[in-house]
Amino acid sequence: MDIQFDEKKMFDCVVEKLADRFENSEIITELERHLRKKIDNAMAEVVPQKISEFIDVELKNSFARVYQKTSSFGMPVGEPTTVEKELAKLMDKFWAEPVDKNGKPDSYSRTTRSQQLMARILTDDFTKIIERDLVNAAGSAKDALRASLREGIDKMLGLLFHVQSGDDQKESRRV
Repeated sequence: MDIQFDEKKMFDCVVEKLADRFENSEIITELERHLRKKIDNAMAEVVPQKISEFIDVELKNSFARVYQKTSSFGMPVGEPTTVEKELAKLMDKFWAEPVDKNGKPDSYSRTTRSQQLMARILTDDFTKIIERDLVNAAGSAKDALRASLREGIDKMLGLLFHVQSGDDQKESRRV
């Protein structure tokens, strides 16, 4: 007697028996929860990375893609260019534009936007440093003046009153 086994039929039969046995079982619910968690974790790790890579590639390609400007009639105008080159031209123009002391465009000024911005940043930094140093110096002067006044008043009080007070004892002053 020759017995032949069909693997697919055997697999289907085992799955069906297991499904019948564990139907409405807590094991199936736990298995579903575990599978959902695994799928959610896999999606949380893979999907954002894939989206980020796709966006990076598309941005790089869109900035490097060559295009041709056209007139309102659809006729080519100028030379073919890229978004990257056009943005570079706009930025050069923006930073080289003459501005007043407040950063507003002024065709009569000799100061460019980049010069004005650097001067403002440096001025702000310098002002903060000077202000901090003045506050520190004033604090030191105040402390020194207070110490000097305390010493002078202690001497005067010692000459006026020949009694040793509680404060005199705490600070070891002689009368």
